[in-house]
Amino acid sequence: MKRVMGILVLLLLLPIPASAVVYETVSFETDGVIVFVDVEANTPWASPFTENVNLSISVVPQIENSVQINITSVSLILYSMDADQTGYNLIAAEVKSGAPLASGVDQANYTHEFAMTGTSGGLDCFFAILVNGAYSNVTARHVFQALSAENLVGPFAIATGIASPQAWVGLIVIGISTIVMIAGVYGVKMSRTRSRRKTLLDE
Repeated sequence: MKRVMGILVLLLLLPIPASAVVYETVSFETDGVIVFVDVEANTPWASPFTENVNLSISVVPQIENSVQINITSVSLILYSMDADQTGYNLIAAEVKSGAPLASGVDQANYTHEFAMTGTSGGLDCFFAILVNGAYSNVTARHVFQALSAENLVGPFAIATGIASPQAWVGLIVIGISTIVMIAGVYGVKMSRTRSRRKTLLDE
């Protein structure tokens, strides 16, 4: 039993192998702009985590004769899908803002390494993007807020790490179960020993 307990603890302590994953370029169109997104990250992860994610975006305004486009803030958002796959849970979000972060004539490009920190995870996790800014032509200026779907980039797994509350609860349950089992075995052994002694005395 001690050997089984040791193996379980060892499995929880083992690091999850991770390698740099370059996800396929994706895009979404909303609020008058098209946003092209490239993500690179060392996935899968284990919670609690602090991981770097390289994000590159290009924002193209859907307006004729564009003369300027500015990106004023970019948010990288991390979601996990519900177990019943009906919704998403927010795990982490990081925001970078500036005045502006990037600008251009007919498109604006921005690249940044985000440090994502969180304490929970899931089997199906995704990156989402929120971009704020403005674009204009010679006649008008438009402010945009481009928010992607929750499952824009992914999926990848974030496992429960040894330092997470869920892992400690699991270890405690395993420990209590092991103690109860050992106590039961010991009790049975003691009762058999007593029975044998009584039999010998009877003889």
